[in-house]
Amino acid sequence: MSRALGRWVLRHFGWYAGPLYLAMILGGCAVVLAGVLAIR
Repeated sequence: MSRALGRWVLRHFGWYAGPLYLAMILGGCAVVLAGVLAIR
């Protein structure tokens, strides 16, 4: 699944795929962390 997503991102965004992928991962971690902190 994630490999197919990576290929889709690479095909659609080309040069920006790496930073975009990294931002997406970091953003996901930030959302999870914010959720954990909000529960406390």
